[in-house]
Amino acid sequence: MKDFVTQPLSQQAKSQSLVFIFCNIYQIANNVLEFDVGGPLSLIVNLLWGMSLSVIIIGNYELTKDRVPEFWRTGSGVLATVILMAAFLETANPPIDGEPQIDTTLIYFFFLLNLFFGHFISEGIYKNVYRYLTLAAAIFGVFATGADVFFDYELPEALQPLFILIFLGFTIGVGYGNYDAWKNYAVSYT
Repeated sequence: MKDFVTQPLSQQAKSQSLVFIFCNIYQIANNVLEFDVGGPLSLIVNLLWGMSLSVIIIGNYELTKDRVPEFWRTGSGVLATVILMAAFLETANPPIDGEPQIDTTLIYFFFLLNLFFGHFISEGIYKNVYRYLTLAAAIFGVFATGADVFFDYELPEALQPLFILIFLGFTIGVGYGNYDAWKNYAVSYT
């Protein structure tokens, strides 16, 4: 157990990328394709999703630290904590009749803005295909969450197939893109 807890960040980030991919595939099957397993399993997957994304965010700073100011270390920690808190809130207050009890849309708006700006510093670290998949998901997500937060407008159900494509792009870009970047990164961090 000690080896699992103290493994290098490179290994943590790679393994959490795989957890992130699994959680996103589960969420696509559960929410979009109405595979609805629901209940405690959905809550556990949502919590695992937040935890895995937090590790990806922290690991992303290590990958890009030569390109960004030192204060980004703190910013990455704050962003990871905010994402983890959103997952905790959603897990502790599960939706009732499909409607969330606590609206975390603004938290994800903040995350998507950071994901958008991360595109510009990740050139050469992430392969372009993953960078552009992530950028497309971030742009779409910023507009979708921003429309909801600032204008109380939700995109119509007719755009559901687009949501699936964007979410798949997000899953591949952030999840496998991070895995691939760490796989190719020469330095191992402890």
